[in-house]
Amino acid sequence: MISWPERVIKEHMMSRRYVIVVAALMLLVLAGCATPGPVVPQPPTVRVTQLDSLLFTPDVIKFRAKLVIDNGMNGGLNIQKIDYGADVNDKEIFTETFAQLHPMKAHGQQTVTFPFQIAMNDIENQAVRILAEGALRVSFRGEVYPAGELGFGPIPFRLTKTIPLPKIPSVSIEGTEGSPLRTFTVFLKIKNTNEFPLNIKSMTSYLELNGVKYNLLRTQASTEIEPGGTETVPLTMEQSSAKTLSMALNIAQSSLIQFNIGGEISCQTPYGLFYIPLKLHSETK
Repeated sequence: MISWPERVIKEHMMSRRYVIVVAALMLLVLAGCATPGPVVPQPPTVRVTQLDSLLFTPDVIKFRAKLVIDNGMNGGLNIQKIDYGADVNDKEIFTETFAQLHPMKAHGQQTVTFPFQIAMNDIENQAVRILAEGALRVSFRGEVYPAGELGFGPIPFRLTKTIPLPKIPSVSIEGTEGSPLRTFTVFLKIKNTNEFPLNIKSMTSYLELNGVKYNLLRTQASTEIEPGGTETVPLTMEQSSAKTLSMALNIAQSSLIQFNIGGEISCQTPYGLFYIPLKLHSETK
């Protein structure tokens, strides 16, 4: 006959064995669930998520495109290279190759950003067509090449976007106030000839008096001009004793005061920054 203490010890040991067996079975089940199944070959999905114009100048238009690659497999994937390029109004402008890609994990994602630019010289032979349409039709396109071990062919991508061609605003000298020998302000009249708003963010400007340049300051932080609207922007000359003396001698040497306004205007638009050269002429007796 088993005594009471022995029976308690035996039941406790059996209970511990039961817990250990159950825990071991649970670990086996969990390990089975965590073990991935066989990798089923599946080509990645590729999409262009962004194609934006950033900057317009008289010489170049700058763009930025973003390409997203999704690996839908439960195994890793390597991308060998990406061939990409741009077309303007269905005419090829350039092609390039990008190969600095990192290995992709199972169900991973990779985003690649492509800055590129189009020189105005490259599209000048399309000027008639572009002006007729009043816009640039820009296509960012190419192919993604997965590494060869899975046997996938190149995967094409393409996104086309129509971007209005900014028109140079009409800028004229509306008038002047003061004297070049004291406080002198030039008022520019700026008319927005575009069908979208312009926000003048900054101006670098100078007054060229009888061939000598003097800096001008713009006092406003920003000026928004609605489509077809007109705004007056004052430009005031920086004053100093040396500058005043220089201008006095400059004026004394000529009975006819000829001055030019030069510089550059930076405008924010819905399609990026727009840089406008500034060159105006006036004369007084």
